[in-house]
Amino acid sequence: MQSGQHLDDAWFTSMIEQLQEVSPEFHAWWLLHEVRQQRELPIAFSHPQIGSLHLQPITVQFSYDQGLYMRVLLPVAETDTAAKLLKLMCEQSEYEDSSGAK
Repeated sequence: MQSGQHLDDAWFTSMIEQLQEVSPEFHAWWLLHEVRQQRELPIAFSHPQIGSLHLQPITVQFSYDQGLYMRVLLPVAETDTAAKLLKLMCEQSEYEDSSGAK
């Protein structure tokens, strides 16, 4: 488990505190852990068909190749980005169905 993605979650903080209380080894280890991932800021841009989009990037580093990364952009929850992307996908699907293109 990567801890950086859960630092703001109350359950995660509580779990870490409990583990530190019951295990001196865990407590010592936890103080030494290195943070490898920065909090990535949301990206906003304007799509020519559907307007403003707000996406949260998540970058994954693969353990078998430290130079290999995958970046996923997820719609920010408090925005209408997910609905806009769904609408765009449906419109594209309708276009492909009517034109025979794939």
